[in-house]
Parts: sequence; C-alpha cells; structure tokens
Amino acid sequence: MTAPEITTYDPDALRELWYREGFYSELTWPDVLAESCVSGASATIVYADAEGGQLVTTVGEIHTLAQRVAAALQDRGVRAGDAVAVQLPNGIEARLRTRRCC
Repeated sequence: MTAPEITTYDPDALRELWYREGFYSELTWPDVLAESCVSGASATIVYADAEGGQLVTTVGEIHTLAQRVAAALQDRGVRAGDAVAVQLPNGIEARLRTRRCC
C-alpha cells in the first residue's frame, strides 16, 4: 500500500481520502485486536524472564484467557470506562495477567 499524495490539509478531506485509500477503517482498535487474535490464534508466543524461566503459549490462549477475565470483571459489576487496579508479583505469569486485562 502506497501512501496517497496529500494535496490538502483539510482534516475532513484527508479522512475521506484515507478511508478511500484503505488507510482508515470503520473498525475500532479493539475490533482490530480481536480480529487479529482470532486470525493469528495459533501463533506461538514465548515469554522468558531474567532467571531463565520460560512460558510458551499462543495468541489464541491469551485471547481466551483475556475474555474470561473480562467476563469475570463484568460479573462483578465492572463496566466500560470503570477503573480497575491490580497488584501482581514480578514474573512471566504477572505479565500475562496484565496483558489479559488490557
């Protein structure tokens, strides 16, 4: 995909041009992320820590766990826009838990 030539700095005209050229989409960032998690579900991710620990998982497994965490938070009354704080120890598992909440 080649960037279109910009001949104006009118935001509305640029937005229309970028939609037409495929640089913009009606999809939101969460839509794109969810779509990527499904289409790339089998991609392997290897987490390694400084102490030599290693955890091998897939994008699909992380996405499934993220959905479970989101459902559990919703079951407890957390809604879109609410702030959620967590305290986790350092380590691979903590990083995975953090990714699940994002």
